[in-house]
Amino acid sequence: KKEKMSELRFSLTVVAASNCPSADANGKSDPYVIVKLGNQQHKTDIVKGTLDPKWKTSTFNLTSYSPSDSVELILFDWDKSGGDDELARAHFSPGRLMQQPTLDDWLEMTVTKKGAGKISGIMSKWDPKTPTRIHIRASNSNPPPQYGGGYPPQQGYPPQQGFPPQQGLGYPPQQGFPPQQGYAPQGYPQQGHPQQGYPP
Repeated sequence: KKEKMSELRFSLTVVAASNCPSADANGKSDPYVIVKLGNQQHKTDIVKGTLDPKWKTSTFNLTSYSPSDSVELILFDWDKSGGDDELARAHFSPGRLMQQPTLDDWLEMTVTKKGAGKISGIMSKWDPKTPTRIHIRASNSNPPPQYGGGYPPQQGYPPQQGFPPQQGLGYPPQQGFPPQQGYAPQGYPQQGHPQQGYPP
């Protein structure tokens, strides 16, 4: 069950992309990226009129529940009339962050747009011979292990807690117990009654 599995919490930043397929009549695109992991989904801002977008506010917090999880990075071209075109896809394995807590990497994307770069009457600025790539940064957000499970040494157990020297002075002597209870009085001062077991 997922709730019993260890979780990997991490942040993922979509920094930039290069050589995006062109989808608009001007030979460019208006790219944005959808980040998906299971039922978690995030979206970057739209950068208009470029094949080499750079995103400013695109850091997302995600949680992975299995080493086999894969983050999908789906590159789209925004269209003001709706029906945004998917341009390319890449995948990122969060399990990499178990060996390397921070990553800064360019991932090669698989172009998924049909007829990418073939725009009637316009020379596309996209180079199909050059890979489309996406630049990401990722960081493991899991806190470091807590030594001792969060219980500091001797918490709740100060030395001699509850047993200060001479505790019991002030209580009536011999509380129902006859003096010497079978023990010879040797070693104890003869005060008419014995000490109560906790000498100073």
